[in-house]
Amino acid sequence: MRPYFKENWECDSQLCWPTPIFLGCPTPKYITINFQRKGVRKMKLDKKAFGLACGILWGLCVFLMTLWVIWRGGGNTLALLDKFYLGYSISYSGAFIGLIWGFIDGFVGGWVFVWLYNKLVKG
Repeated sequence: MRPYFKENWECDSQLCWPTPIFLGCPTPKYITINFQRKGVRKMKLDKKAFGLACGILWGLCVFLMTLWVIWRGGGNTLALLDKFYLGYSISYSGAFIGLIWGFIDGFVGGWVFVWLYNKLVKG
């Protein structure tokens, strides 16, 4: 292991770090960052975009999980979705029905989440 020499390091009372040399310019010893900037707006999310993203993601998840259960077998837990999604079953047609219901469910859930987030972030 190559020894490090003291002149290549800057030391504080508890820490030592290598001295960076960039075009011969001295580096600042301490960098302060002001985290409490005035005039910073809080981020608001787009309800439609977030709802679409959640809807597409959840619809594809239900669709792919149904196909996985058809091909691999089992799926007693996934069959409980027919209590919530009208017309859903563990079949190829049920996978497409689950895709549609999953999209609707994900879109509404994402939209409500962002609506609530935007309401809370105002305060």
